Amino acid sequence: QNIHNLCKNRCDDLKRLLELRKYDMTGKRQIFLHIYCSNLIQLYDDTEQIYRELADLNKRFLEPLSASELKNIVKSSTKKQYCLKDKTICAQLEITVEEKERLQTIGHNMSIEERRNRFNEYRRNARRIRKSSRNAEIIRLKNEGWTNQQIADQYQISTRTVQRIRNTPPKTA
Repeated sequence: QNIHNLCKNRCDDLKRLLELRKYDMTGKRQIFLHIYCSNLIQLYDDTEQIYRELADLNKRFLEPLSASELKNIVKSSTKKQYCLKDKTICAQLEITVEEKERLQTIGHNMSIEERRNRFNEYRRNARRIRKSSRNAEIIRLKNEGWTNQQIADQYQISTRTVQRIRNTPPKTA
């Protein structure tokens, strides 16, 4: 799941980089598409879909590559399945400091601990949001006349948890 999200975000960043450079990737087209393709491979199993996405991106270049060059990129990338580090991507594409500031994932040299902390914070927030929406739904069902047992069965929680949620005053911002 984490690899999938990273690759999706990298694809978005690569598209953003292309826009920042006004679609001029002179001298970097092949490596750019190799990097993009290597991330697409992590997202899709279908090589035809990968090729279509690559071809669509290629059309945006001021000087697009040929169809045979694109096929070679897909073939090479699917065979070796590269997983490049941010540092390598930045070096290969000569991404500037200004460009890095505009990207979400590429070029943000976070330590493993920083990434882990960021991910854990995201998980805590997601859990809080899910729990608060569940609690609101429990209160709504209680107001509609559902019994504690029916609600507990619905959410696979104890009746005591239903009672606690019902008796907890809503938090104010």
